[in-house]
Amino acid sequence: MASVVKMVFISHCWSNKIRPVEALIALVVLLAAACGCMMPARAAANDAASQVSASVAASAPGALPFQARANGVMALTVERSGSGALLLSTQLDFLLPAAVREALIKGVPVYFIAEADIIHPRWYWTDQRLVHARRYWRISYLPLTRRWRLASSSEPLSDEGIGTGLAQHYDSLDSAVVALQRITGWHVADAAVLNGGGTQLLTFSFKLDTAQLPRTLQIGMAGQADWRLHIEQRVDLAQVLVPPPSPSSSQPQQPPPQQQDSAP
Repeated sequence: MASVVKMVFISHCWSNKIRPVEALIALVVLLAAACGCMMPARAAANDAASQVSASVAASAPGALPFQARANGVMALTVERSGSGALLLSTQLDFLLPAAVREALIKGVPVYFIAEADIIHPRWYWTDQRLVHARRYWRISYLPLTRRWRLASSSEPLSDEGIGTGLAQHYDSLDSAVVALQRITGWHVADAAVLNGGGTQLLTFSFKLDTAQLPRTLQIGMAGQADWRLHIEQRVDLAQVLVPPPSPSSSQPQQPPPQQQDSAP
């Protein structure tokens, strides 16, 4: 698009009828009109340049496509055990942020926490929380064996080894993350809580426990997406739970006694 250039000539011979202030105002108006004609041409040129640069970046060798992968729950199942307790199993799908992976590679232990709440909603008051269960994980690197350690416990873990639980070792960080994404047979609630009746909702959440990180990393961490990992899902227990069999139905029914005909 051809640009339009306007030239303004000002004569030094002022007429008696035109005051200097009025002439200055007219000059400002003419300059503003000239700039208004130039701005659309510059905007069009900038848009064309941005489109060309974007196409060149997309066609450049080694350019990575944008991956829109959302963290979430692939599968979540709840079932009753033989004693009637609630067992939760889930398969998560998430990617560790770049800052978290970098901290793990540098030897900083990273903590994770899963929470399960059973809530009884009430329209006349706040919801009643029947159960609040937690489970903790920690991924750390062992430089002597060059292996990754995944510890899990029902109590908070720390660097001093406080907290009883299980620990497994893996050859790579990705293998440890795959094991972290799978939760099987987690005891969430006893049978007495589930037999209370009424509507019961299960809220499951999994997140990065940043409170366990060193203080140097916690400074300035608020609001950064590189340290944000949170997954949450809510299900209705009445729709996914199978009620336990009653004692009367579990006992086999005996056939009624047959009557014997008396001899004539």
